[in-house]
Formats: sequence, structure tokens, C-alpha cells
Amino acid sequence: MRPTSEVLMHLGCYQMRKEICAVVHTHSPWAGGVISAGVLLKPMFPEFVADLGEIGHLDYILPTTKRLADAVARQIKNLNVVLMANHGVLTVGRNLKEAYYRSIIIEEAAKSLVAASVVGKPRFLSSEQIEEIKKLETIQYRRKVME
Repeated sequence: MRPTSEVLMHLGCYQMRKEICAVVHTHSPWAGGVISAGVLLKPMFPEFVADLGEIGHLDYILPTTKRLADAVARQIKNLNVVLMANHGVLTVGRNLKEAYYRSIIIEEAAKSLVAASVVGKPRFLSSEQIEEIKKLETIQYRRKVME
């Protein structure tokens, strides 16, 4: 069988960081819908901070092109998640478990954002709260579980 039509994007991720051993690329409806509406996904829950860190956002770029692959690779250099407007989500990890788990977290974050927007005004974590979460000892344990 032929590789995915986004093979250049996947290869760019692997070439950008040697510790990346898995790439998950989805067209998830909730995250895709939120980012395609021009809304940025930001941390609302500790899991977002602990397991995703900062995430990248790209405006629409024609799929399967070197231009898209290069744009994603530039963001993956320092991030583990890239959201592509009118396209989908890309997550990376040291293994498939980690990359897949990140794709689930981002989809759940999008669902939570939509739910919060329907019933009220979403409340995001502050910079101070994010820094406190990053310092938690349990964060290191969560990372170990993903190995």
C-alpha cells in the first residue's frame, strides 16, 4: 500500500526531532471545528498543560504540499501538537501511546470549550496557574507513564 498522502508532513516531524517516534494525524470533528472557526484552544484543565504544553496553530495551507509539511515541521521543532485550520490535528510523541493520548486530549479540550461556550463563558487557566501545574511532581510521573 502507498503511504499516507501527508507523508511529507510526517517525515518532517521525524526529521525535526530525533525523539519523535510516532505521529498521529486526525481529522477530529470537535478540534477541527473549533480551530476552523478561528478559535484558539487554550488550557482549561491541568491535563492540557501537563500532557500537551503549548500548542501550535496554523491557518489553512493546502494539504499534501511541501509548504504544509514545512510549516508543521517548524512548529513541531518546539511543540507536540499542531492544529491546522480547515484540516485537522497533528500530535507527536516518543511512542504511539503518547502521540495518540495527546490527540485524545486535544479533542476532549475542544469538546469542553464548546460545552463551556454553550452554557456560559469559558474560563482558561491563568499564566500563574499554568506555571504552578508545570511544577507539580505528579507531572513527571505522568510523563513516565507514557513511556
